[in-house]
Amino acid sequence: AIINGAELDAELGLLDSRLNLFVAVGYLDTRYTRYIDEAGLNRAAEREFPDAPKLTASFGGQYAIPWNVEGQFSLLLSANYRSDVAIVDTPSILDQSAYTLWNAGVAWQSPKAAWELDFHASNLTNEHYVVDGYYYFTQFGFVTAFYGDPRTLTASLKYAF
Repeated sequence: AIINGAELDAELGLLDSRLNLFVAVGYLDTRYTRYIDEAGLNRAAEREFPDAPKLTASFGGQYAIPWNVEGQFSLLLSANYRSDVAIVDTPSILDQSAYTLWNAGVAWQSPKAAWELDFHASNLTNEHYVVDGYYYFTQFGFVTAFYGDPRTLTASLKYAF
């Protein structure tokens, strides 16, 4: 097998670090050079690396809004992209096409950062996407897919001491 890849991560603080932006990009080039099946034939050209998207990316930012002596609010927005990906090593109905997940949040932090209250929404567009699965249709007549999280809303209250 041959596996080549690269990753780039960057962060940028602006406006006296009230605005923080980030980006991360990953590239992956995978291929089998040898994949011997039960009959002793090399099927490398017909096989794909499972769970190895060619391109992944995430980007987003956080904007902090000072609120007098009452602490600060932060607004958050991010996106995560994943290109087409094979779920198993042969082409199947499980293969996942490219998708992007959008996330947002708002947080309040007390003046000395002792208290923090967060509200977050993940997968805002309620994207349906396969993250794993089993393809046993040829052998046993079934296919099983596992899906990623749907739109999720969370709230948390933290106290640091």
